[in-house]
Amino acid sequence: MEIDTKAVRGLRDSLIAQGRFSPDARSESASRRLPAEEREAIVNRVAPFVETMYLMIMADHEDVESEWDAVRGAIRVFTEGLLDETQIDEMLHRIAQARREDGPEARLQYLGVRISAERADREAAFALAAVAALADDTVVIEENRLLEEMADSYGISKARRNSILQELGTGL
Repeated sequence: MEIDTKAVRGLRDSLIAQGRFSPDARSESASRRLPAEEREAIVNRVAPFVETMYLMIMADHEDVESEWDAVRGAIRVFTEGLLDETQIDEMLHRIAQARREDGPEARLQYLGVRISAERADREAAFALAAVAALADDTVVIEENRLLEEMADSYGISKARRNSILQELGTGL
């Protein structure tokens, strides 16, 4: 599957830039003003997408800053900056802990069930996984294999996978 498309690179560059952006005090204080249940609802909504990206960046067993920037950028975009750095770190910690405890295969199976209800969610998660795979400018065999597994788990046909990779940026 050809991940390195102009569309994937464009979204990747945008998310990495957002991830490197240092939120100002206004966004930090805005997240503190959110009621706890509203903040938790936001975290619960974006967590499956973030975990999909996390599984992808861990596939090659390398810790690359640009990959983390892409994940943080996605979180900031999807939450409209309403989560502060501490809340983002807590979410990432919970996701990492679940992967350690359950294993990546079980987490992918869980995500397949959780994400599969909505076609738009499945496709967005798949697209974000592709972005995470390309965040370090190299897509290794393990990442390509995991992307195929994710697409299968999320119920995305081979033809649709290729279309998504060409169309990125128009709806995410």
